[in-house]
Amino acid sequence: MYNLLACCYYSDMKKNIFSQFLVICSLGLLVVVMSSSLFACATQVKAEEIPADLSKAVLFQRAQDFINLNNYPAATVYLETLKVRFAEDSDASIEADYLLAQIEYKTGNLVLAKASFDALLKLFDGENGAKLPQKIKVLSKRLLVIIDAKLGSLVSTSTSTTTLAP
Repeated sequence: MYNLLACCYYSDMKKNIFSQFLVICSLGLLVVVMSSSLFACATQVKAEEIPADLSKAVLFQRAQDFINLNNYPAATVYLETLKVRFAEDSDASIEADYLLAQIEYKTGNLVLAKASFDALLKLFDGENGAKLPQKIKVLSKRLLVIIDAKLGSLVSTSTSTTTLAP
């Protein structure tokens, strides 16, 4: 009888320890997720705070890091800073413009994103268009197709739900 009671006691104790372990792990994961999302939202970057000696590559990387964290305002500051500091570099400028247009797309500003991608594509029609990074042209065209489809569906949805009385 004693062995049976001891076995049940230790079995319940193992289950209790395991469930406590799961609760602690879940809470730890929750803390990590909450702190990373708070960090992404709380990071406010000002152009004057960005070190003047950063290279184009570092500015692009930091902008991309902020984009990956969905901190689009900080990414925008880095990209705008890059455009000012390296204004003579047309490749860097057009890549920054592409990322800024992509941010507009990701934030749901489809009309502004479309206008930005259209403006980018017009640069390729100019006399220096062949010298510009062609990947930007290809990617911009692809996103414009998606944006046009989304805008078209928004327009068709709004017109199909509007009925005129006879």
